[in-house]
Amino acid sequence: MEFINQSITNMKLKLNAYTIISRLFPAVLTSVPILLLLYKMTLEGSYNNFLEYLKNFQLYGYVSGSFIYLYFYSQIIRYCSKIFENIYFHNRNGYPTTYLLLYENDRLSKKNKDKFREKAKKDFNFDLMTEEQEKNNLKESIRELNDITQQILAKNRKNEFVQKHNTWYGFSRNLLGGLPFCIAFSIINAILARIYFNDEEFFVLSIVIFVLSLILLSFNKFILVQNAEKFAEKLIAEYLTQ
Repeated sequence: MEFINQSITNMKLKLNAYTIISRLFPAVLTSVPILLLLYKMTLEGSYNNFLEYLKNFQLYGYVSGSFIYLYFYSQIIRYCSKIFENIYFHNRNGYPTTYLLLYENDRLSKKNKDKFREKAKKDFNFDLMTEEQEKNNLKESIRELNDITQQILAKNRKNEFVQKHNTWYGFSRNLLGGLPFCIAFSIINAILARIYFNDEEFFVLSIVIFVLSLILLSFNKFILVQNAEKFAEKLIAEYLTQ
């Protein structure tokens, strides 16, 4: 009980734009099949009452059951979203904030990469590898760039433009983390709609959600990498103008 109380308190304290958009919105969107199933199992009524059901769903005394559910579910999908980050970033050349600054990557100009290294030297008294050194020790260059960009990110977290892109990256990442659950429960709902509820409307709705979720998940690389690179480019651009 104490753990739940503390978790809820922490969540309320952290309810800012980033938390709402990047964590709660993906949780709400991808948990629709789960909440629909709970609705069908506890109430027999029109789907027009679904939102009212969520609003009045109470658990653990005065606390909204929906609030508690979304908090813990958002933590689960955030953890699962790390799988996609491992596939596209950790197991390769790191995040875009790192690999876009490598000389071997041609997304940014060499002039801006040189300027970044000069500014990093001035701001952090840290000599990043030259182009020639990087060719001879790519892994160490990646580690150095990652260390520096983490410090730059820490200094720019309150930057309005950096925050905006970081929020949308978090949204896309966590949305992908929740899609497998959305797909799984859509399948369960479709089966139950046929063999238990005998509800054609529920069946069709489950199939539609399943198809839409599957389409989104099939574009997981494009969605994640595109938003991550936009965030990285904005962070680098803002840093170079400071």
